[in-house]
Amino acid sequence: MTTMRSRVAGLFVSIFFIVALGACEAPIRVSDYRQNFAIDVVEESVSMAIVAPEGSQLLGAAEQTMFSNFVREYLLRSSSPMGVSVNREVLSEIAASRHVEAIRDMLRGAGIHDSEILVLPGGTETGITAVLSYTANVVVLPECEDWSSSSSYNWANTQHSNFGCATQTNLGLVLANPGDLRGADSMDNFDGQRGAVIIRSYRSGAAITGGEAEAAQ
Repeated sequence: MTTMRSRVAGLFVSIFFIVALGACEAPIRVSDYRQNFAIDVVEESVSMAIVAPEGSQLLGAAEQTMFSNFVREYLLRSSSPMGVSVNREVLSEIAASRHVEAIRDMLRGAGIHDSEILVLPGGTETGITAVLSYTANVVVLPECEDWSSSSSYNWANTQHSNFGCATQTNLGLVLANPGDLRGADSMDNFDGQRGAVIIRSYRSGAAITGGEAEAAQ
């Protein structure tokens, strides 16, 4: 009877240690490092305030640089239209309409199509006459902090706990538009043969007709 009790007690002790060790094990990893260290993409709101009292120049020299950088980031990372809100508490109705048109002209001149510009209700921030805003794609890099594996001896020939993390991090850092990870842009209906004609004309220095130039845009 004593022997049976000892065996049962030993069995419970073994089960306890197995469960305890299992709880301490590292997360199960697959062979594909792209899944172990996935690059996430989230969205954030980006905005730029314009302070231009009625009758003054819309953008100063410093604001022109900020505007150029702002639009460049929009063209690279945007996931929404460019919002334009004019503060009608500060500007008169006529001045507000002029502000909207002036901003539209600037955005179109910077490469943003008119269909991508959305006029929003104005805010009431003191001193701010207009706000440009959009939603941008932002990359979230994986964390390379698991150094539990030995970097010298690996008799089991298994992957290091951080294998592939640096590659994924570098990829995330060089992405121009993190939204590309969610899905590639759809192809347009441009004719490949017409494109080849335009390229040959460009290389040979020949003139490109108006129809060909319009099709290339």
